[in-house]
Amino acid sequence: MNEYLDDLIKWVWKMNSLNNGKEITLVDVFSGRTIAEALYKIDPLFFNDNWLNKISCYDQMTNWRLKANNLRKIYRRLWEYYTDQLGAEMTQEWHIDTSRIAECDDSELLCRLLQLVLGVALFCANSENFIRLLLDQSESVRWTAMNVMNEIKKILPERSKEKMKASETSSPEPIESKEQMVDLKSMVESLEQECTHLNEKLKEARTEKEALSSDNESLRLRVDELSEGSIEIESLRKQIRSLRSVRESTQDALYKIEAERDHFKNVNLQLLDENTELRTKIQDMAPLEEEFKRLKDELEEHRLIAQNYKTLESQITTYKAKLKEYKAQKIEIKVLEDKVATYMKSIIALEDEQRKNGALKTQIESLQLENSELEEKLNDEIRRSDKVNLLFGIKWFVLFLI
Repeated sequence: MNEYLDDLIKWVWKMNSLNNGKEITLVDVFSGRTIAEALYKIDPLFFNDNWLNKISCYDQMTNWRLKANNLRKIYRRLWEYYTDQLGAEMTQEWHIDTSRIAECDDSELLCRLLQLVLGVALFCANSENFIRLLLDQSESVRWTAMNVMNEIKKILPERSKEKMKASETSSPEPIESKEQMVDLKSMVESLEQECTHLNEKLKEARTEKEALSSDNESLRLRVDELSEGSIEIESLRKQIRSLRSVRESTQDALYKIEAERDHFKNVNLQLLDENTELRTKIQDMAPLEEEFKRLKDELEEHRLIAQNYKTLESQITTYKAKLKEYKAQKIEIKVLEDKVATYMKSIIALEDEQRKNGALKTQIESLQLENSELEEKLNDEIRRSDKVNLLFGIKWFVLFLI
């Protein structure tokens, strides 16, 4: 597993455009920020700016728990990508302890994490660009990428179907272009399998060649030792000739395999170029998609405006009816106000009259008191005059008698 680590780090260095050409080291990878930047370049929509800003930059002296936090965020997001975007079934071998990576500098688990990152590049929507980038790198990196792809394919049993569905729902490509893209991808995958098979045959042929060369050398030494025995030497010479013929046939087969490998490689490059041309044509159609989306948005806006107009029209009709009722009520209120004003005037006049009557009543009562007093005085005077008259009469009577 660790033999892939150097090649994966080289690949991450090529992917990462934020390091300004400076070669990254294991320390940079263990911090997690470099991996996050590579993922952001692969799929900036899923590994977006908000997520990238949560991955901080740390140096070698930083506490390992902070680095573990970074790696845990990266691994959790990778898990979501594989399960949600690719529909993968993550097996036990892909369960990674990020705390162990940060605390113990576990290269094996780090290599496993980088394999997941490489898998995202190989199976994302823009995988052709990253495959082309891999073809420009060293043979060791390409070989590592091929092995990693074969391992990740085990957890992606229906990768091609899911990628086809994703392209149909997310891109405005024409039907013919989609079918051509699917055919090209299937051809590329078949060519990759054939290349892998041919490489395995090439390795077996090289191993057999080395074994035959060692056998040939040992037989030559034995021929020197047994130079006195002509019969045995002759048999050994026959064996040598047969081994030479086997070696020559093996070399011929090896040359043929290498020629076929080069041919398939050229065919693969040609298909990639055709794929690039198709993607260029599809990208040229992108402005039409934007225009369609813009017109669709405008149509939706006009539809909403029409709905609002109908609603407002019904509201205006309701308000007109309410306005008529309000005017009628206003006239009634005006009449009632006039009546209330008349009633108020009447009440004020009655109150004034009542105040006048009260004043007159007070005057009458005072005059009645004064009249009663005068009557009492008159009665007193009458009684006094009666007494005087009586006394005067008595006096006259007395005088008359005398």
